[in-house]
Amino acid sequence: MTEEQRVPGFPKKLISFTRCLYDGAELNLSEGYTPTSAQDAWVHCGEVVCCACGATFHIDNGILNLLDQSSLDEESVNEQRQRNESQFTFDAMDTPDQRAHHEMEMSPTLEALPLTISQTILEVGCGEGRYTTVLAGRANVLAVDFSIGLLRILQRRLPQGTKNVGLVLGDVTTIKTATRKFDYVFSTLTSNLPTRRHRDALYRLAQTALQPRGRFVYSGHLQGIRHALSGQKKSEHYTPGGIYRYAFDLSEAAAEVKPYFKKVHARPIQIYFPMSRTLRLPTVGLSRLLEHVPFANRLGELVLVAADQPREAN
Repeated sequence: MTEEQRVPGFPKKLISFTRCLYDGAELNLSEGYTPTSAQDAWVHCGEVVCCACGATFHIDNGILNLLDQSSLDEESVNEQRQRNESQFTFDAMDTPDQRAHHEMEMSPTLEALPLTISQTILEVGCGEGRYTTVLAGRANVLAVDFSIGLLRILQRRLPQGTKNVGLVLGDVTTIKTATRKFDYVFSTLTSNLPTRRHRDALYRLAQTALQPRGRFVYSGHLQGIRHALSGQKKSEHYTPGGIYRYAFDLSEAAAEVKPYFKKVHARPIQIYFPMSRTLRLPTVGLSRLLEHVPFANRLGELVLVAADQPREAN
């Protein structure tokens, strides 16, 4: 099997969900592209062209490049470099405790995304695909990240024959998509965005990309009880290389997105009850139960926000 046959290509059907980086106009696939294997529905290498300004964007080894590298600020460039160089994957942390830790996050998050196979979701900040590989079996996925290194890892993790995942190299502050076309927008990126301006760009992207009945689901670090006891700051650089992290107050997480959506609900998730491991309590089940218990849920490490009914963009 050749590399071209093994690596998933970019689905032609998802090109209509993308837009020109410069003017937001439609992109069309140029003739002369290389399909994946003998099938014509996926592009291995080729170009898409803006129907208005004529700008050209490349599909290289199945990944569509919509990144304007010059627009990245210093903080973002630093994070991008570290993530490109990192060989870390969540698969390397496959222990019982880690599986429970991720299930405490992923179970309520996926529950907030009741996808059907005919629907399409935009995932912003997909990373190496912890969620993308699950979403791929549930709907069409347009997965965006500004790290080519992580996108290549994700590409290798996708099951052979994956037909409904389009990988895009792009940044949340500049990328454009078709308006009112997605059923869901999803992101776990929010806490790593270095400024409120970056977060507002994400919220606006979700607002304009979603259908009128669409839903935006995102998560971030929670400034709760455990966060306070650990001595962590609300805004800090938390890795040896200095990747940024912002912790949301529960009400703040909901308030930030309310100018863009009419209906917003936020709750803590990934809740560790004191002594639960020592007492061998079912940590995942207990976490799910405590999500809905006032005060106790402030022991959570993350906040999950579901925003419905996007407002009309100005």
